[in-house]
Amino acid sequence: MKRYLGRAILTAACAAVLLLGALIPLGATAAAGDEVVFMVVDERFMPLSADTMPVRRGGTYYVPYTLFDYATCGVNLGVRIAAQPSRNRVTLFNKSVSLTFDADSQTIRDNITGELCPYTTFVRNGIIYVPAYFTASQFGLGFAQLSTDYGDVLRIKSPAVILSDQRFLEAAENTLSTRRAAYLASLAPSPTPAATATPTPTPTPSRTPSTGDRSGVDTYLAFLHTEGGDPEAILDSLDGSGLYGVFLFRPEDLAGCADAVRRIVGSGHAIGLWVTAEDAAGAEEQLAAGNRLLEEIARTRTRIVYTESGALADALSAEDWVCWEGNVDGLPGENSSGYGLYLDVMRAADRQRSLVRLTMDDSGTAASALSRILRDLRSDGYDLRRPLETEL
Repeated sequence: MKRYLGRAILTAACAAVLLLGALIPLGATAAAGDEVVFMVVDERFMPLSADTMPVRRGGTYYVPYTLFDYATCGVNLGVRIAAQPSRNRVTLFNKSVSLTFDADSQTIRDNITGELCPYTTFVRNGIIYVPAYFTASQFGLGFAQLSTDYGDVLRIKSPAVILSDQRFLEAAENTLSTRRAAYLASLAPSPTPAATATPTPTPTPSRTPSTGDRSGVDTYLAFLHTEGGDPEAILDSLDGSGLYGVFLFRPEDLAGCADAVRRIVGSGHAIGLWVTAEDAAGAEEQLAAGNRLLEEIARTRTRIVYTESGALADALSAEDWVCWEGNVDGLPGENSSGYGLYLDVMRAADRQRSLVRLTMDDSGTAASALSRILRDLRSDGYDLRRPLETEL
C-alpha cells in the first residue's frame, strides 16, 4: 500500500487545500487580537514573536520549519535540514523520510515516493511555514494541540519527552500566563508621558555598556536555591524574557519546592542537585536521594551537580556527572542592593572573553537585579544559551 491514498485523490485534495489557502491572507494567524499560540518542543517553550507565530489555515496549524532544527528548539528531533532560501525551498530529511517544501509552488513533495502531499506550504515574514502535525508525524514525532485559557499550545514530542500533556500543562500554567502577558505587553503602544517638571537627579553609579563584540561569548545562567529564596520570582523574569537557566537544589529542599520544581521542568529549564557531602560516597548518596525525589515530583532525573569542593567536583566529573562551575559570581553579599549586584555582575561578565557561567541565587536581592542583568546581557549581544547537560 502506498503511503498516501493515490495520486488522483492527492492531486484533488492538494488543489482544494491550495484553493482554500489562496482565500486566506498570508498574514492570517490564530493569534488575531489578543489570541496567542505557544510552540513547545518536549518541555521547552519557543520564544513568542509576532513574526514567527503559528498560522492556521483550513483548521491546520503551520509553523516555521526552523522549529524542527536542533539549533532552534534545543531538542534532537532526528531531522536534518537543507534550505535553499533563494528558491523559497527547504528539505527536511533523515535516513527514511525526505520532504521538500516548495513555497513558490505551495507544494510538498515526498522525495521517497515522488508523490505530492495533501498539504500546502508558504513563506511568511521571510520564513517557510510547514504543517505542524503532518511534518511531525512523518518523522515519527508526537504532536498535541492543547487548548488552555491562555491560548492554544502546539507541542511536538520526541522520544525523550518527560511529562505527559496533562502534567506538562499543570507544571506550565504560570509560564503560560507570564509569557502571554509579556507578549501582549510588547505589542501595546507605549503611552506618551505627560510633560512634568524634572527634578535634579541624584548621581548614582552607572555601568558603561561593553564596547566589544560579545556575540561569541557563550553565556549560561545558574540559580542556587537558598533558605528563604523564591525560585518563582526568578522563573518569572526568565520566562518573561524567553530565557533559560539551571536551578540547583539541595536534595532535602526539593519536597518543599515541589510546585517550583514542576514549573522548572515544565518550562524547559534545567534542574540540578546541590550536594554538601565532603566525599564522593556521601555525594553519591545525596544524588541518589535527590533523583528519587525528582522522579516522584516531576518524573525526571538529572546529571547536573553543584558542589563547593573542587576536589569533589573532579571526582564526580570522573563518574560522568556534569558539574556546574561558575566563573562570574552573582551571589549577593550581606548588604548588597539589587542595583549594586547588577553592576557587579555586568562588570565581571564584561571581563570574560569567551564564556560566562553566571551563578546567582533565588534571594529577593537577586530577583530584583535579574531583569536588569538579562536586559544588558541581551542588548550587549551575549550569546545566551540553554543550559543543556550536553553543553555544560
